[in-house]
Amino acid sequence: MKPLLFVAIVAVLTFSVLSPDRASAKGKTPKHKPTPVPEKVNASGASIKTVSGDSITIEYSKTSTAYKMSQETQISIDGKRARSNDLKPGMHAEVNASSINPNLLLSISAHAVPKN
Repeated sequence: MKPLLFVAIVAVLTFSVLSPDRASAKGKTPKHKPTPVPEKVNASGASIKTVSGDSITIEYSKTSTAYKMSQETQISIDGKRARSNDLKPGMHAEVNASSINPNLLLSISAHAVPKN
């Protein structure tokens, strides 16, 4: 009877060590999702509709989208660094929004509208 008990214990231990869950977890690092890359919003021909504090509304093809600006938002006007209070309604703009949070503006490149 004792040899049968020994064989059963060895079989249980062998099965638990070689089970698929434990075998796949040994020596492998957990898979991490890649960090999403910011997407460029197709906004050529877009214009600034409103600017208010840390938010800006961009109008493109008769559709308006509101974005939040943060301290990290890169702002340029005619190729020169600028601040959010330098942005004016009517300026043409190209924007880059976060792919993680599409309402967060990563950068905006605005162009002054020529005076006629």
